[in-house]
Formats: sequence, C-alpha cells, structure tokens
Amino acid sequence: MRSRTLFPVLCIGLIFSLIFSGCSSDIDLDKEIATVNGEKITVEEYNFFLWNAKEQMALGASIEQVDNFWDTEIEGKKAVDVAKEKAMDAAISSKVQLQKAKEMGLSLTDEDLKAVREEKTHYVEHWGGLDGYNKLLDDIGITDKGFDKVLQDLKLAEKLYSKLTDKEEGFTITDEELKKYFDENVVRVKHILLLTETEDHTMPIPSNFKEEVKKQAEELLRRLRNGEDFDKLMYLYSQDTGLYDNPDGYLFEKNGEMVKEFEDAAFSLEIGEISDVIETVYGYHILKREDHTSDPKYFEQYKEKAWAGAAKAKYEKQIDAWKKEANVTVNEKVLEKIKVIDDTD
Repeated sequence: MRSRTLFPVLCIGLIFSLIFSGCSSDIDLDKEIATVNGEKITVEEYNFFLWNAKEQMALGASIEQVDNFWDTEIEGKKAVDVAKEKAMDAAISSKVQLQKAKEMGLSLTDEDLKAVREEKTHYVEHWGGLDGYNKLLDDIGITDKGFDKVLQDLKLAEKLYSKLTDKEEGFTITDEELKKYFDENVVRVKHILLLTETEDHTMPIPSNFKEEVKKQAEELLRRLRNGEDFDKLMYLYSQDTGLYDNPDGYLFEKNGEMVKEFEDAAFSLEIGEISDVIETVYGYHILKREDHTSDPKYFEQYKEKAWAGAAKAKYEKQIDAWKKEANVTVNEKVLEKIKVIDDTD
C-alpha cells in the first residue's frame, strides 16, 4: 500500500518531536562538536541532524513504544545513542558534500534562494504558523537563522547531487549495474487486503467491526496455510482497489513508497513465502512475495524507477568515499552533553 506521507522528512513525526527536544539548552549553539577537513560542525548544525535522525527512527516505533522509545535498545545500544550516531554521520556527510559543491564552483542562484524561502514558508505554515515554528525550533535547539542555513545547505547538496547524477554531465549506469540493483533492491508482492477504513480513508470502521475484520483475515490465513490458492482467495476477498491494475502484484523498493509495516513485511519474506496477518492504517493484509527477476517484463516495467534508485545508491557510495578521505575529528566531551530532554516532566 502506498505511503500517505505528504511532506519530506523535515516534517514527519512532529508530535513525537514535541515530546522530545533536541539538546541541552546550556550548550553554546556555535560550539564546535566536530570538524571535517578543518571546517567545524556546530552544535546548532548537529542539533538539526539529531532531530532529523529521531524523526526517522520515530517512524519505526510502534504506538506502544512512544512513551519509552529512547530507553529501548537497538542492536545492544540505546535508541538515543543510535540517533546521536546517525546524526553525526549525517552531519559529516552534509559537510563533505558542501565542501565538494564549493570545490566544483556550485552556489545558490537567486532562483534557488527564492525556492528556499518558499520552502521555509511551507514549513512555517505546516508547523502551525510562527508560534508553532518558533516553539519547534526551540525544541530542536536551532535558531531561525540556523534553520535558514540548513535549508540553503540542503539546496546546495541537492544541486551537487543533480550535477553528479546528470546524464548530460557524463553520469552513467550500465545495464548490468541497473539489473543488479533491481534484482537486489526490489521486491514483487501480492496481497490480500481487508479494509478497516472507508475506501477514501477518511472514516475508520468502528472497533467492533475491526475485530471482525481481523478474524476474517486470520481465517483467510488459516486457509492459505492449509494449501488454498493465494490468487484465488486474493481475487475473491481482497478489497485493494489497485488489484486489477496490478494483477501481478506491486513492485517497489525499501524507500518509504509503501507504508512501513507493509514494506517491512514484504522485505522479510522469502520468494513464495506468505506473511502472517499484517496491520497497517489501511487494514489487515496477508502478503505473498513473488519472484521478480526471472521474467524480464518486470525489469522493463520498473527500469526507469530503478535508475533513480541506482543513481542514488551510486552517489551515496561516492559520499562514503569522500568521508573516508576526509580528516574528521569529534569533540566527544561536547557530544556527551547532548541529551534528549522529556518536555512533559
């Protein structure tokens, strides 16, 4: 099921971020937390990336985890420590990209700056006007001027990406690279969906009906486990309005295009495997992963989208190479002072 996220990563998880602020307010925002090739990363810059990392991680937290998410462990580390590591990596990645952009003579035009201002206006409106905007910046630990710089830096990094992945500038992805990317990063999935919302997704079904829908999904799963044909039950019972446009299933990458629970379940399956009952905002799903590599028609269908993903992956490898070449130092004493504060206390 397609994700219904309407705004880029800057906007998601707003409620979550209002519960948790970015850093301790007693740290000078201009203080050096790291350097990259002699150029400093300030606490203010780092605060933005920490908030952004937490927003992304919050998307993976269940409703039950929200109250104590930052005390949970991810591969033996507290979630907040993982977020801090992700934030530092993102801050370093941003800095090396900006340095490369400047080396290549890239800069923001008046048109670019106008686009940045319009983007900022969009965020201010989305965050509830100036009061909400200022409150959120305070929670994050960034000033209005600092946020302007973040948006400008993101725009410059975007220009670097566009230039380095421009076919007219000599960027290429071979058919072999593209096919390899498709084989390794795309899945094809069929599913049976029983809705727990109205078809236009504006009115949820009452809870007692929801329980009945879940029981129906569990009964369908029992029948599938007993050997009944998946396609037959899919055509008989699935309420997915996209079924007849996608009779062979959905082709997609793990990039947020689909809602998270659906995406995670799809990528956890082996080819031919059927999932348990999965709940999303749409309802209850039973997924079956199908082979997508044997028949060339699926590659041809997805080739254009795969190119974008492969280009991004190739660019990210270039960023990794730049980071390895960079002289990076981290001020651990300052980093240790960065804390997640519960505003509800």
